[in-house]
Amino acid sequence: VKTRELLSRIDIKGFPKKSTLRTLAEYCEDEKETNVLLFLSSKNGSDAYNRLRTEFLSVQMILAAFDSLKPPLDVMASVVGPTQARYYSCCRKQNQEEDSSSFQFVFNVIELSNESEFKVKGVCSSWLESLKPQNELLPIQKRSISHFRLPDPLPDDSPIIMIATGTGVAPFIGFLETLKFKKNSQLFTWLIFGFRSRQDDFIFQSELESFKSDGTLSRLS
Repeated sequence: VKTRELLSRIDIKGFPKKSTLRTLAEYCEDEKETNVLLFLSSKNGSDAYNRLRTEFLSVQMILAAFDSLKPPLDVMASVVGPTQARYYSCCRKQNQEEDSSSFQFVFNVIELSNESEFKVKGVCSSWLESLKPQNELLPIQKRSISHFRLPDPLPDDSPIIMIATGTGVAPFIGFLETLKFKKNSQLFTWLIFGFRSRQDDFIFQSELESFKSDGTLSRLS
């Protein structure tokens, strides 16, 4: 249980630093595996090390692939580091009561695989996916971004153009909710939203079509 708890708190799914690879090499019993890690962490192995970024290399993958690699837990904790917070864009529903304790966010779970067919998912999104739909306390950190917001006051003669792909559309749902609440029908608003598949990836479709029909959203591309 302690081992599982520790591994859940260190960033084993992150891309390893070269210093991490050098330290792990000390705990390989197989000479060939030791040399591979030392090569990747060396100046001569920089090209191969950089290519592995596109292969979603992680400490977890190295532990799975290198049979003779058996680092102690305290070494793992010291060289890998703690799991960092993952931030998601909030699309809070704004109503007349201004209920700031209620908000929505959206996330997308994608399973990636490399040439070795090692399948990986996002750290936080896969954890959120595993949660059961019930009342459960979640650890949440709030981070405000001061420069990404609707103009205040709203412009009379300048359009508001919003551009997003995928889950990046989330904050614009909050923008449009705010505009709908303020009932500024004279303002021209244009959302350019990119996604791969209308059937699978058109998130917030009903909300966006509703904004378009009631005039909150002037144009939807």
